[in-house]
This record gives sequence, structure tokens and C-alpha cells, in this order.
Amino acid sequence: RKQPTALPACGLSFAVRPRKKSPWRDTPASALPSASSTGAAPHCPLFERTIGGRVYSATTPGKAFVHPPFSDRSSRLDCAMPASSRSRRNSSSHDHPQAAAAGQAAAQAAADSLTPSPSKRHRDENQPDTSPLPRKDPPIYRIAVTGGPCAGKSTFLAVIKNTLEERTGVRVFCVPEAATMLVTGGLQWNDDNEKTIENQLALLRTQIALEDAFYQIAKATRAPSVIICDRGVMDGRAYCTAEQYDEILRRGGYILERLRDTRYDAVIHLVTAAIGAKQHYNLDNPARFEDIDGAIKADHHLRNMYVGHPRVKLIDNSGGNFQKKLDRAIDVVYEIIGQRKPKHRSRRYLVKDAPDLDKLPVPAAASEITISVLSGSEPGNVRLLLKRAHGAANATFLFFNPSIGEDGEKTEVRHMLTPREYATLSGQKDPAHDDLVKRGVSFTFEGLFFELATFTEPPRLAGRRMLYVMCDEDAEPQLPPWVTVERDTTNDDSFSSFHLSKHT
Repeated sequence: RKQPTALPACGLSFAVRPRKKSPWRDTPASALPSASSTGAAPHCPLFERTIGGRVYSATTPGKAFVHPPFSDRSSRLDCAMPASSRSRRNSSSHDHPQAAAAGQAAAQAAADSLTPSPSKRHRDENQPDTSPLPRKDPPIYRIAVTGGPCAGKSTFLAVIKNTLEERTGVRVFCVPEAATMLVTGGLQWNDDNEKTIENQLALLRTQIALEDAFYQIAKATRAPSVIICDRGVMDGRAYCTAEQYDEILRRGGYILERLRDTRYDAVIHLVTAAIGAKQHYNLDNPARFEDIDGAIKADHHLRNMYVGHPRVKLIDNSGGNFQKKLDRAIDVVYEIIGQRKPKHRSRRYLVKDAPDLDKLPVPAAASEITISVLSGSEPGNVRLLLKRAHGAANATFLFFNPSIGEDGEKTEVRHMLTPREYATLSGQKDPAHDDLVKRGVSFTFEGLFFELATFTEPPRLAGRRMLYVMCDEDAEPQLPPWVTVERDTTNDDSFSSFHLSKHT
């Protein structure tokens, strides 16, 4: 942008100017103007970043350092520092050693004042690196592969590892199943309550440590990467009681919604062979102990563990053979990383009658959803911010960009956001649109993931109820019998978020 654009959420503004027109790029920190020294300067340039051959400069009133609104300070924007401290880009630190030392001290002091608690820092630095904001590093996608026993998870990981990198150039990292590692190492499961809690807590910590280690390895490659996890952190929840899992979360200092919703860009659920392919069910894996009935029960229970995650795909055993199942799962991965046109779509229905949201006859996860339209959106290319709040203190954030190309094909981009990124993008809300606020519950029915929502804001939409379901593009989903729909509004643009939020 030719003119600086204020970002009130974080106090920063950004300007873009050619490299040759940055006369202050090598100016020592001590020589930079400030509002206090000039008495009138509203902003003074503090740091800059080169992205795509253009220089992005950040400014803020009268301060020597401002931390950029990104979750990974060390790599996503090169750790913003005064010009005199950028020794990796020029030699000014050698030319002005005293100014460089002063700049580094100021930067460190400001960073320390803004450093979150260890648990918060841990979550931010290990969230998927897929924000729409400018950054240096290529994206890293994290996908959890879950499902009942003998579903083909290990085979799928081997196939995707051997084919995806060769065909797309995207690096692929496979996180091994933590439960198998622990069992082969000597862990024994039993029904003792205290041992179950300790064993499941050890499993959860091992899973998180493995995933985070592979994430750091992927970052070090500085190449587009996909991390495929053999089971996710919520799988262990299916093998203990609600009381036991609450105690596991308490002892580990974890929050359920953050574990479930923020660690993965998507969750792929492969259905056990015990459902639809019983002849292929076996106990070859040393960590597998369920008979066919137990496998079926575990598979249905596991589906409920990820209810509430914004992107869950279920791959069943229809199609006649295992290869077709693998192909469908591989297609989902290609969709997630933007290498293939989506074969799934969201269907929406205007609801005429349904039970109260807290009285559904199936397990469900509730949340308050806020949808904001960003500036520059138009009917064929909408930029949306989504916030899912779980209680007063917990929330997950998403950037969503559905669009229609010149050839008429529909595409979509989804990115998990950190709270700072969400706050920054919130400064770009379109003033011609209201925020849409609705209370929703997510649940599964007949192998599909649904969301039933009631609008609360703006007032003109209060009380309107909608049903959403993600399914194959050409499929006609089976709707829950306890929900009566008035009509299918999937192709009615007047029910889109863009039109519903527009001022009337």
C-alpha cells in the first residue's frame, strides 16, 4: 500500500515502498526520530521486512521496538529489530556497535515484556503455520489421521509419504503412533483407575512431544511441509471415562478445546474395517486388542472425540476395495494443501423445527460463532474471519476465503489463526457488514458431521436457525430425523454470510 494503514488492534501500521526509497534502512536506532523528540511525528519507522522484493516497514508512536502480531517471533517475520541490529541483512551492527547493542537491549526488553506464559508460548509456537498474513516461512500443515482399529492408518501414512512429496514437492513428515511405541516398549493397559490416568497422561505427553518435534524439524527445512500424525491427541480420550479425562487435563494443565481444535488443520477419520469390511479385520498391530464388536464401538466413540473441530473428514469402506478408500483419503490431503479442487462442499438448510441446542439426542459440542466479513470482499470472492468461543476464556480462530474462478470452479482457502493474527485482521472488517453471531452445536449422524446453529446477532436475524453439513459434492446427505428443514438454501446466495451480514 502506498499509504500507511493503521492497525488499531495492535498499534502497528504497515507501509510498502521500494527498497531504494528507504533512506533510513541503515540508520542506527539512536538516530531514529520519535514523537517525543519531534513533537509532531505521528509515526517513526522501526523495522522492515523484505517480502517478494518489496520492503514492509512497521511503525508505532515513539517506541524503540514493537513486537509484530505473529505467533513465531524467531522465523515468521525474522524477529523485528531496529535497523542497527539487523546484522543478518547488512553490516550496520559492525559500523555502529554501541547503537546495535542499545537496539538489541531495547528489543530484548520489549520482547520480554510481551512474552506470554510458558504454556501460552508453547501453544502459539506449535500451532499450524498457515496464516494469510505476510511471512517468511512456507506453510506447514498438520493433519491428524484417526479412526477405529484396523482402519488402514499406517498404510495410508506410508502411501502419502511416498507419493505426495514426489508429485507436489511438498515435504512430508509422518509422526508415529505414540501408543504403539509405548506398548512395544513395555506399557501394559489395565482397568486400575489411577494407572489408567497415569498411562493416558504419559501417552498424551508423548504424542504432543512427538508432534512438536516434527513441527520444529519441518520448520528447519524452510520448505512447504505436511505433518501427518498417526492418531491425534484426542484419541486417548475415547479409552477412558469423562472423569478420568478431566483429571488427565487437570494434571497436565491442558484445555480440551485447544487440544481438539487448534493443533491440526484437519482431521481425517478412517473407518475401521470392522464396519463394512469385516473379512479384513485383524489383530496384527501389537497395540490392538479389540474384537470386531469392540472395534465398532471404538470407531463410533472416536468420531465423537473430534466433534467441534472445524474440519473433520470421514472416509468409510464404501467403494468396494481398500485402494479406493486410500484414494479418497489422499484426495482430502490434496484439498487441504490447495493442490486439488475440493470434492466436498458444505450444504446448508433453513430449519423449520428442531430440539433446543442443549437437548439434542446425540453427543454434541457447543460454541458461540462470530463471522466477520473483511474489506475487499465481493460475492465471488469473500474473505471471512471466524471465531469459535468455548466459554469465556477459550476460543479458536480461522480465516476462510471461498471464491469462484474465471472458469466457474469453486475453491476455498482455510487457515488457522493465532489470537494476535485474528486481532490484526479484525482491523480490516468491512464497515458495510455486521458481525454474524450464532450459537451452534456440532454432532455426527450417519457418518457425517453436522452443525445446528441459531443466530443471535444482528437483531434482524435473531432466532433464525440453520443446519450445515459437509458432504461429497454430488451426494444427498441423510438429515437427522429430529430436525425438520424448510428448504435447501445451498445455492441461494441470499443465505450466504456475505449477504446475511450486509446492512439493509
